[in-house]
Amino acid sequence: MLHNFLSPLSNQRSDAYGSSLEARMKLTLDMVELTRNLLPPHKAVFLRISATDWHPQGEKDGQGNYISWGIEQSKVLVQEAITRGVNLVDVSTGGNDINQKITVHPGYQTGFAETIKQSIKSDVRKVSIST
Repeated sequence: MLHNFLSPLSNQRSDAYGSSLEARMKLTLDMVELTRNLLPPHKAVFLRISATDWHPQGEKDGQGNYISWGIEQSKVLVQEAITRGVNLVDVSTGGNDINQKITVHPGYQTGFAETIKQSIKSDVRKVSIST
């Protein structure tokens, strides 16, 4: 359900939970904060994300507008989630488009986790990011 709010393909809302990247991330980040606040500090908060919709036209259109969920938005989401208390991010992929093309082979999703991991700002505490 959270991915449906994140992806511009499925989130066509025009309220506080739609349109801009910040608005589309709001529900997920609100859930992270709520979970972190409910758990004792020694308990880990896990977040599983789909790093891409595998949209055949890519993440942005020719004008630079997001048209599907992709790695650039995933990097922003993970950074924001970590600052709100996420301890582990499990990176998978999904799809919101019937035209998606996924070439499946061993380890085909691991590059997404590695790209996200490399994008994390060094001032954030150590977080586990895996596929």
